[in-house]
Amino acid sequence: MNKKLKKIAAFMVIVLLAANTQTSNADALTKVSTPLFTVNTNETLPKTSSLGAIGISPISTTGSVIDSTATPATGSAVDSTSTPTTGPAVDSTATPATGPAVDSTPIPSTGPAVNSTATPTTGPAIDSTATPTTGPAIDSTPTPTTGPAIDSTPTPTTGPAIDSTTTPTTGPAVDSTTTPTLEPTDEPPLPTNKPSEESPSPTSKPEPYKKGSVFQRSNYKYTVVKAPTTSTAGQVYVKEVASIALQKKSLTVQSSFTIDGFTYQVIGITKEAFMSCTALQTITIKSGTTFIGKRAFRGVSTLKTVILPDTVTTIKTGAFRGCTELRQITLPSNVTTIRSNAFYDCTKLKAIMVLSKYITTIGKNAFKNTKSGCYMVVLSGKKSAYRTVLDSSGAKKIILYTY
Repeated sequence: MNKKLKKIAAFMVIVLLAANTQTSNADALTKVSTPLFTVNTNETLPKTSSLGAIGISPISTTGSVIDSTATPATGSAVDSTSTPTTGPAVDSTATPATGPAVDSTPIPSTGPAVNSTATPTTGPAIDSTATPTTGPAIDSTPTPTTGPAIDSTPTPTTGPAIDSTTTPTTGPAVDSTTTPTLEPTDEPPLPTNKPSEESPSPTSKPEPYKKGSVFQRSNYKYTVVKAPTTSTAGQVYVKEVASIALQKKSLTVQSSFTIDGFTYQVIGITKEAFMSCTALQTITIKSGTTFIGKRAFRGVSTLKTVILPDTVTTIKTGAFRGCTELRQITLPSNVTTIRSNAFYDCTKLKAIMVLSKYITTIGKNAFKNTKSGCYMVVLSGKKSAYRTVLDSSGAKKIILYTY
């Protein structure tokens, strides 16, 4: 140990002597040796001539330090890296002295070792680079921990994903964009029950009106007397004029019509069917009707013209009674029966044209109270037969003509 100390002391003397070219030896030793090293004064320093014996090269007296490691300087700063010691901390910035620069290579001494490399002490290291400790890391870069990460950028954790716009509940993550329950498709949804294109459903197949049914079509209400089938026509009566036609001046009763593929033939006009008409002037009845019901046109004082089809065979009681504006009437070729009061009180009726070869029945007062001078035109050769029938009905004043 004493030999090592001697070498160190000798080396320091050589350094100081080299720097003494500008300053005194006493001042250099006082400034340098005091803060850095402690030299045992009891030891006798070796002379210059004896340095070779201990392996140290002589130093030129001009002031240059010859060493492979030392870099001479006229006042270089001590190493900027602070070296913590057991004593008080030394400022990291060295203050240059007027003496020569101390070599940056650490020189062991009796005190603690001085090293340029920072050595961590027993306290926690403080560095500009964050070093994770036993506590949770605090860093600008999100680091997932054992709990759910909270960051502006979604970071999956052990729980369900938390989106920056939508906060999910205990269910699956909900995105800000609406997601349908079922996976959407480009095709429209198919109907549950595909309708048949070949044949209609049995429930949607139309049914014909049954016998006794009453229904309305256009200007009239009808009563079904025979239900139709797919191969045969049904039969109906005109029951009454619908409310929408009561104010019409002209009406026509059709021979037949079709509803939902079923045909209905009109075969008669029931009692009082037109009694409520208040403006009717002309009535046209197409082929198919076989009778004019009781009081069918009774009291229709506006009626002037009646056109009956050849299919009519019977004019029932009081059918045209009270039609005070009726001026003429043509009885079709198949009429066989005129019931009582059929033209009673038709006060303006003057001409009756008979196309039938024979009328077997004319009811009582059938032509009573017609216009004075009223006449009837019949087929040639039938005058005598009609005269008998008219007289029996009380119509002796009717004048007969033939054609």
